Amino acid sequence: MASYKDTLGTLNAAIGQLNQAYKAANTIEDKDRIFSVMELLQDEVNAVAAAGLAASDAAYSAQAASFKKASDQIAEFQSHINLYVKYISLAGQVAEALGKVVAVIG
Repeated sequence: MASYKDTLGTLNAAIGQLNQAYKAANTIEDKDRIFSVMELLQDEVNAVAAAGLAASDAAYSAQAASFKKASDQIAEFQSHINLYVKYISLAGQVAEALGKVVAVIG
C-alpha cells in the first residue's frame, strides 16, 4: 500500500501534468475536459489530506479547518480561471470571425 506522502505526491504530479495539458489545449471543450479531471483529482487530494489529518494527532486536527478553507478558495479560483478561459476563447472566436469578414470585404 502506498504511503500518505507517496499518494499525495502522485496525485499532485498528475494535477501538475494536467495543468500543462490545460495550458496547451486549443479548444474550450478540451480545456473543460481537462479541468474536470483536475477537479476530480483535487477532490482526491483533499480526501487523502483529510484522512491523513483524521488519522494524525490533535496538532493536525487543528489545521483541518485551514486546509478546508484553502481548498475552498482553490476551487473558487479554479472556477474563476475557467470562466476567464471561456471569455478568452470567445474573444478569439470573435476575432477569427472578424478576420474572415475583413478578408471577404478586403
